[in-house]
Amino acid sequence: MSGNFSQTSNRITLVDGHILSAHCRKANGEWNESKIDLNDFIGNEDGSFEWNGVNFSQTARDTSLLLGDEAKIVADLQSRDQHLKKSTLNLDERITNVDGRLVFGEF
Repeated sequence: MSGNFSQTSNRITLVDGHILSAHCRKANGEWNESKIDLNDFIGNEDGSFEWNGVNFSQTARDTSLLLGDEAKIVADLQSRDQHLKKSTLNLDERITNVDGRLVFGEF
């Protein structure tokens, strides 16, 4: 398993600031709509996104997706001193498409 879900997905969106939604290609070539709650896998560590954390969206503002060669999440995250810091995380690092389903993995 190797991440890079965006290479085999389209219609990639972010719902409610933390739910990643995409149409993912299955092994047979068909497309399947899939969703994954990023709050289950991403946290906020002093104003920076952190894999294997939880509930980043509770301290995030202006969350969006940046789509290009990779799919990235961008947000202003609250730091311990209550300031907002712009942070970016490449979702393709750990989110993969497994036969039409978005799956988090440790790579």
